[in-house]
This record gives sequence, C-alpha cells and structure tokens, in this order.
Amino acid sequence: MATKVIVPSEGGDLCVISECVVAVGDRVCMGDLICSVETDKAMVDVSAPCDGVVLAILYQEGDEVKAFEPIAVIGEEGEKIEKEDTGKEEPVEEMVQIQRQASEKEKMKEEKPGDKREEVLVSPRARRYAEKHQVSLKEIVGTGIFGSITEKDVAEQAAHTEESEEKGYRVRMLSRMEQASGRHVMESLQQSAQFTLTMRVCADRLLELRTQLKENRQMPELASVTVNDLFCFAAARTLLQFPRLNAVWNGEELREYDVVNLGIAVDSGEGLVVPVVSNADRLSLYELSRRSHELAERCRAHIQSAEDLKGATFSITNLGKYGIEVFTPILNVPQTAILGIGAPVGRLVLDHGQIRETKEIMLSLTLDHRAVDGALGAAFMQALKMNVECMDILLVR
Repeated sequence: MATKVIVPSEGGDLCVISECVVAVGDRVCMGDLICSVETDKAMVDVSAPCDGVVLAILYQEGDEVKAFEPIAVIGEEGEKIEKEDTGKEEPVEEMVQIQRQASEKEKMKEEKPGDKREEVLVSPRARRYAEKHQVSLKEIVGTGIFGSITEKDVAEQAAHTEESEEKGYRVRMLSRMEQASGRHVMESLQQSAQFTLTMRVCADRLLELRTQLKENRQMPELASVTVNDLFCFAAARTLLQFPRLNAVWNGEELREYDVVNLGIAVDSGEGLVVPVVSNADRLSLYELSRRSHELAERCRAHIQSAEDLKGATFSITNLGKYGIEVFTPILNVPQTAILGIGAPVGRLVLDHGQIRETKEIMLSLTLDHRAVDGALGAAFMQALKMNVECMDILLVR
C-alpha cells in the first residue's frame, strides 16, 4: 500500500520546497531525507516515513505547499498510485509517467554528458514569474530537480537580462525568511504602541570582567563569553523583578511568565532570526553563553529548527559590533519589550574633581505602551544599569 510523505506543521501553515534529494524510482529507507522545506522561520527536513520506492514527487523545488499536504508517495516498485494518495487533480498516471521520463533523462545525461536536453521542466511558480516578467525559458539552465527551472532561476535570468540592458537596477528575490521578517516588522509597528527609552551605562567593570574571563587559565571554558552574553545574563536576572516586561500581550490579556525565555537576534545571512534561550534566568553564565552560541551557529548554517525559535518572552538585539552607538529596536510582537545594545564609546568624565576616561554603552529599551508605561520601563533600566555596572557582584549572587 502506498504511503504519503506529509509536510510537517512545525514550521507554520505554509512552506516552500527548497531542495529535493530523491527522484522517482529511487529506493529509500525509513528516516532517509526526501526534501527540505523553507518556512517563515526555519529550514525543516522531511524524511521518509517507511522503506520503499519513490513512486511520485508531487511538488517541485520552489513550489509552495500547505502543512499536512502530501509531497511524495512511497510504495513497492510498480505499485499503482490512487488519486487520493496525491491530493492533486492532475491525472496520476500522466504525472508519474512524466516524472519517470525526466528521471530517466537525468540518468542518461549523467552517462552521456555531451547529450543535449530535449525537454525543459518548469515549476508552475517559475512559469508564472516568466510570463509576468517576459523572460524566455529557452535561455535558462534549470537548477531544480531533474534539471527543472525554478522561480529562482527565472528571477536570476530576469536580473541578468535587465542588467545587460543597462536599466540601472537588478531584481533580487527575497527569501521566504526575509519576506516573513518584513511582514512581521510592519505588523509590529501597526499593531502596538511603541516607544523607546535610552540610558547610558558605565561599561568599565563589564569590559574588565570580559578580559579577565578571556585570560583566566583556570576556567578556559569561560574564554568564549562575550559582552553580549554578559548583558543577556544581567537582563535575564533583572527581568525577574519586572514581570510586565517578561510577557506577551495579545490585545486582550497580558501573560506574565515565571521564567525568562530570551530571544537573541542573529543575522543569518538571509535575514534576521531570533533563536530562543529557554530558562535563561536559571542558567549560569557559561551555560547561557554556550547555548546562545550554539543557537547562533545553527542559524548562520541555516539548520535551525522551528523549536529553536519558539516561546521568547523578551528579546535582545546588539549592533555594537558594527559601531552603532544607539538605535531604536522594533518590538518582536507579541512581546512587550526588547533591549538594544550599542557599541562601547570612550568619554571623559569628572570624577571627584578628577578627569578620567570611561567606556559607556547606550542601551535602548522599546516597550509596548499598552502593557508597560514609561515609569516602569525607566525602573527596569535603572535596575539593569546597576546590575551591569556591578556585574561581578551579580555573578556571585
């Protein structure tokens, strides 16, 4: 009996087939990778639910698929596929025959590299994009499964054509992750009453502690602790006194959480991603640092899971490494607060009649005024400032 390969729901209601690693006729074992799908937040691998032969692939790379939809069919070699196994209106036998021919042509192409491909396979999204932008499919070499032409292939060809015609711009297709991030930012600004508080903190003791940890040979595991890790540690401890900032607001009720699930913004190279360090207030500095670094590496390698991005109650974003001194972070709704961290800046201050140089870091706290007023936000900033400036004391509490 044929078995459907179903799109998982963990990444959201809709996803895009980003890569398919099998072809019709391939034999697979349970757990083997069938394809990878890209959701709004993560890349999700789809594995074979059983042993068998791939009888049909129902979508091509670049196609959008809803959660719980079948994307492939596995069964015994020669087994007949029923229409209900595919969930598609197209005739089953015709669809499978086309895929088998394409698979055979691909194998022949591998055996005879000099042979010219006679037939071009085009995904529906790619064909629509080509028609809209008047791009000739004959000039495109497909990079999808069976050498099929994907929407990305057409977009790149369109950009190349426009550039060669010296129109002064190129077309760049945003990834699904980038599109989702843009929509989320717009929704955040439209659906919440955002305002931002700023405060300078003296970073002398913080930076000195960072240097000591880096040079401490008795605890080499702490050498990788960053300034951002220290701020995350301080923020997680401070939030325990301010439950309204460690909360989410759905427009009708405010949910204050007993633990701090810290979202830490990461530039993945394909858009902003915010992995979540769960129970951050209960972790040691080393544990928090290690976990946040692991999540950041997963995001940069584009192998984060949907679970890595769920459940944040407060977020932190740091542009200090780019030399940005102060900025206005945008809320990660439905959270009620987000903290922005700037770059250390040297300043001359008057201390007991003496002029000395100090390092200061500007903090920016964006709040949802529907849930948090200015006085409460200011109180949080004062408490955080004290904890940051006395970080060594905070660590031994």
